[in-house]
Amino acid sequence: MKILLIEDEINLANLIQEYFIKQGYKIDVLNEGDVCCYENYDVIILDWMLPKKSGFEILKEIRRNSNIPIIMLTAKDAVKNKVDALKIGADDYVTKPFDLEELEARVISVYRRSKNLSSNILKYKDIEIDLDSKIVKYKNKEIILKPKVYELLVLFIKNKNSFLSKGLIADELDIIDESNVIEVLVYNLRKMFGKDFIKTYRNLGYRLS
Repeated sequence: MKILLIEDEINLANLIQEYFIKQGYKIDVLNEGDVCCYENYDVIILDWMLPKKSGFEILKEIRRNSNIPIIMLTAKDAVKNKVDALKIGADDYVTKPFDLEELEARVISVYRRSKNLSSNILKYKDIEIDLDSKIVKYKNKEIILKPKVYELLVLFIKNKNSFLSKGLIADELDIIDESNVIEVLVYNLRKMFGKDFIKTYRNLGYRLS
């Protein structure tokens, strides 16, 4: 997910950017309201009070051409301000001060609503897989896996307490049952997550450690 943050408070902008980067997101920051190329982003976090043009004005401009999810970020907590922003087209509204984890949760929520995604997350230790978007995170950082390696990882985690034979893996991944092919896929997972991530058991197959 790629986020655009429009916030003129430098310290706050840096804090938000640092947090989201650590969580594995891509996030760019603008300190003023001249927004262009916002189509390249999945979610916009938009401050209400900006030096040249208000966030409210920017919201109206974007809504003329795009339905990109927008979260308004502001110190204004009056109900009328919130209602006005939502009527114009904001997807959510966060009042300062706020918790960064809550902001992240709201970003995920508006993104999912925009893509009609359900919460379909598979977790195992430090690994998190979004089965809808096929995004894999390891220790909160997004990683890229080749398609068959991804499929094998999902298979192992879904069957974390079971032994998986080479024949079963071949059937599930729709590959020819050649031992070296499966061994290479297992090797790639061990290389990514540690040599003890998957253990081999004679006459039984493989199983997560």
